[in-house]
Amino acid sequence: MEELTPISPRNSEASIARLDNVSFLHSGDRGIMQATLAVDRNSVLILLGPNGSGKSTILNLVAGFLTPQSGTVEVLNQRMNSSLRRHLGILFQESSLDPLMTINETLSLHGKLFGMTNKDIRERTEILLNLTGLKDRRREEIETLSGGLKRRLELARTVFHNPKLILLDEPTLGLDPEAKSAIWSTLTEINSTGSTLIVATNDVSEAERYGQTIVFLEKGRIVTQGTPYELKR
Repeated sequence: MEELTPISPRNSEASIARLDNVSFLHSGDRGIMQATLAVDRNSVLILLGPNGSGKSTILNLVAGFLTPQSGTVEVLNQRMNSSLRRHLGILFQESSLDPLMTINETLSLHGKLFGMTNKDIRERTEILLNLTGLKDRRREEIETLSGGLKRRLELARTVFHNPKLILLDEPTLGLDPEAKSAIWSTLTEINSTGSTLIVATNDVSEAERYGQTIVFLEKGRIVTQGTPYELKR
């Protein structure tokens, strides 16, 4: 089999996030090594690889939760700082929903944490409840929702403040095909409004179907990156 070689990152002026020769190793030598990556604005970039390949480490570096041991990370042409965080939306693997709160209460609280007005919160709530199909269940407590509906709510909360860059760690993990389709339908719509998505997954079919750029990782290194067509070729 012909060896794959990394495709050069695209024009940095068009990038919303960049990693330049970044390394970060956790204990046990897990993490990433010498990763160089440019994320185009308004794109859907998929981090694809098996568990332990470094996908979550890259997300945490872009989010500013980790500081590179070497190399540089920039978002919106800046090193991470407190003013940048309001432009990020982050969906973790593990749920952090309060089971006793309703859908309305959850979204309202998130809006208040980001300093949104009551009017903006009401308008944004209506938009996202319609988009995620949760409108008819808005007054239900979270503990009554299925796993797929909870994930839709977490996604609505993640994008509630209209972030420019959205980081998603295994957003469809453990969901049935119908729930996965609903999540990706929402993500596609959100991307079409101008948000950039970086999605970590080990699902090859998801990457091929929805990714505009795919970055394949293995054992902490970027093996190759490009469009689905480029990688197939």
